[in-house]
Amino acid sequence: MKNFKDWNLVIPEKYDFTYEDLEKIGHTYGKSFYIFDEQRLIRNIRAVKEKLAGSAQLCFSMKSNPWLIRYVQREVDCLEVCSPGELKRCIEAGIRGDQIVLDGVMKTEKEIHAAIKKAVERVSADSSKNETYCKSDTSSDKR
Repeated sequence: MKNFKDWNLVIPEKYDFTYEDLEKIGHTYGKSFYIFDEQRLIRNIRAVKEKLAGSAQLCFSMKSNPWLIRYVQREVDCLEVCSPGELKRCIEAGIRGDQIVLDGVMKTEKEIHAAIKKAVERVSADSSKNETYCKSDTSSDKR
């Protein structure tokens, strides 16, 4: 069983739990924890991509479950971040800038410039101010 102590996330080796199994997990990791079925997550992502049939890209939102980066990064087209912390986690996990979308309605000029410096190529411009911030920091033709 893999445990991510920071998040009380448990990814089990088996998925047919008895009440006693859950009690044991609760005693081991605390009463508040998440259990994810890694294989089902990957199957679900692949099923959605199959339905999209290349008509759109599939983007995973970091804010939903940032600890799942290692499981989804090879399955989705990009990861959406809304904070400097989420961006940092992606960079630390080896996610390339072209695989990251900076989103969120509260983006500051500083956050946009920092993301562009980390090679993030896609920024959601929610206002003309955001667009101005992006344009003021573009040093290459592709951005």
